[in-house]
Amino acid sequence: MTYQLLEQGKASTYEPTAVGYTTVPKALNSLYNQRKRWAIGMLEGFSAVKPWQQGNFYSRCFTLVGISIIYLDLAFLFGFVPGVLLALCGYYYFVGCLTLIALVVSILLFSSVYLYQKKLDIQFQNSLLGFIAFILFFQLIQSSAALHGYVTRLLKGQEAWK
Repeated sequence: MTYQLLEQGKASTYEPTAVGYTTVPKALNSLYNQRKRWAIGMLEGFSAVKPWQQGNFYSRCFTLVGISIIYLDLAFLFGFVPGVLLALCGYYYFVGCLTLIALVVSILLFSSVYLYQKKLDIQFQNSLLGFIAFILFFQLIQSSAALHGYVTRLLKGQEAWK
């Protein structure tokens, strides 16, 4: 819908005080399927309004962010994760400054979101263990589900929403 608004020359703006909640599935399988659907939906948006047909600079930037998510998912799964696993086994082929920078940037980004939500007095559970697990494992689930969604969309076309 956002891509269609932008294609029509209408505004889609950032509202810093807006707070939206997503119902988080309680089961891992449901979370995986939700993230897979989101990845499929992103590709469907790109199909509906081609990224190179966006009307203005802002909409092209917005689309570029969406495309970069695909790159980041693939880089995480096929670069970062194998690099860390190999490093833990004593093989430092893929690990370097960029791997360490990615880890630091992730911690900073997640921490900034946490602090911002705390400042807005959003109710959530504080758990250091939960935060560490989120940083270490959530992106693995997210990127795996997204890759599954990308492949599903590319091979099957449009999938019925569950």
